[in-house]
Amino acid sequence: MRRRRFDLKTKSGGWTHHPDRWTEPDARMVDFTPVALRDGRPLGGHNIQAHVGTATRHHGPPDDVAIWLTSGWWVAFRNEFARAPQIATEIIASVEDELSVVTAALERARGPKMAEAKDRLWTMTFHAEGPDYWR
Repeated sequence: MRRRRFDLKTKSGGWTHHPDRWTEPDARMVDFTPVALRDGRPLGGHNIQAHVGTATRHHGPPDDVAIWLTSGWWVAFRNEFARAPQIATEIIASVEDELSVVTAALERARGPKMAEAKDRLWTMTFHAEGPDYWR
């Protein structure tokens, strides 16, 4: 199968406190959802997604974790990624090091520092590579 570049961009995230309370000293980011884009357009109408989260959140990781990052965060697949987990694993594995660095920073960041890390995450593009499965 031919290989393609996929851009992964964050579309949503979750926090321990209401988003208007960025100054709470113990507020932290606990998960985010990147979507896959090809040629600047979301594949499957935003339906090709991974869900990335911290294992230290009070209720723990979901049952369907596909990848554990070195930061201790997990990746689970949603929608079209979940329907093609081998393809999704290959795509996410191509940016595993970058995801580990970002999630390690999110694991440490609290309060205003978390808000800064979150803002950086929203501007990032993870340049992934994998099989050209979705046409």
